[in-house]
Amino acid sequence: MLQAIEIKNFRSCEDVRIRLGEPVVAFVGKNGAGKTNILHAIQIVASTCVGDPELSIGFAPRQAKLPTELGIRFTLDGADFEYVLTERPRSAPRIQLEERLTRNDETLFSRVDEQISAPGTDLPLATRLGATGYALPTLCSWLPSEHPVLQPLTRVRNYLSAIRYLPLLQNVQEHAPPFVSRFSNESDVVDQTRYQAWLGELWQGNPGRSVSMRLLHMHLQDPSRLDELRSLLGPGGLGLIDEINIVEIAPRHSPSPAPDTLEKRYAISFMPGPDIAGSHRYFPFTGLSTGTRRVVELLTHLVFDKSSCMLVEQPEDCIHPGLLAKVIGVLEAYSDRTQLICTTHSPQVINLIGAKGLRLVAAADGRTSVTELNDSQRSAVDDYLDDKGTLAEYLELL
Repeated sequence: MLQAIEIKNFRSCEDVRIRLGEPVVAFVGKNGAGKTNILHAIQIVASTCVGDPELSIGFAPRQAKLPTELGIRFTLDGADFEYVLTERPRSAPRIQLEERLTRNDETLFSRVDEQISAPGTDLPLATRLGATGYALPTLCSWLPSEHPVLQPLTRVRNYLSAIRYLPLLQNVQEHAPPFVSRFSNESDVVDQTRYQAWLGELWQGNPGRSVSMRLLHMHLQDPSRLDELRSLLGPGGLGLIDEINIVEIAPRHSPSPAPDTLEKRYAISFMPGPDIAGSHRYFPFTGLSTGTRRVVELLTHLVFDKSSCMLVEQPEDCIHPGLLAKVIGVLEAYSDRTQLICTTHSPQVINLIGAKGLRLVAAADGRTSVTELNDSQRSAVDDYLDDKGTLAEYLELL
């Protein structure tokens, strides 16, 4: 579980220390306070450690002439780990990148620019990385399989690789016809060529956001997981989707270099529940309402990715309050396996998560600050709730 993050000189975060350490954490604050910056910082430090820097987000230092430092603390197998990443400005002499990973305060590796040191691994002191290399994946590939240090390094790599950032649905058009592909990264018909290309991304640990590809993969390779998703969305769960239908359709000639080869294709469609408009009819994913698509996306990622931590922007987005309570309930039920860290503007989400998981985000003079309710404030919350007020109303009083 992620226990804490420290952020220095990153966007609006000048020097911010945040305790996480709960199965469900929600960042609450006004627009522009810096909530998304915190999620981005977590994603950047995790993806950089495993050698997959999130270039689409970028470091964006608050002050260009100062270094940016991101550090996370997390627990695995009863041990405390800390990873710290420091990127110095391009104008700095020589050293531009530093990494350090510790377990129970003992160094597993440190990296200064291209030089790496890993006590207990018998690596020569002069061992150097390439200019674009990262310490953790390099050590995992260098060390022999029986080396005792490899096991904790592999656990760290697997854990951090499984942290997933799920932004808001972008450029979504309600009930878009199948040909309006620019509004979505989804496809209602998936051919074998695209699926194989996506498999390559999956094996590299970067499967993107596609719901269609995840559904097809579960259908072909892991039907029990697809059944799990069906049970969450179906009549015994949220009652949102009666059926997810995945069928092989007429093949087509594959593109070069083998144009005479017939290529398999699969159509994916959804039947809404009985209390949903369009029930008893099948719709492509792009034909579902925005709220329904949001829920299907959240739960598909939850079931398929088996993330160690999901970073979710506004889980309430486009979801009816009655359904939202059930969705949050599902996410909390999975939180022993998948920690949930989210941003929210929803009083309902605030009330559902409770005082212990809330982190209050504010900005003054362009600087983000984060606080949590102290013991006396939590006690006051309990008294307030006993008088039938809500947590969201109490925060307004604060």
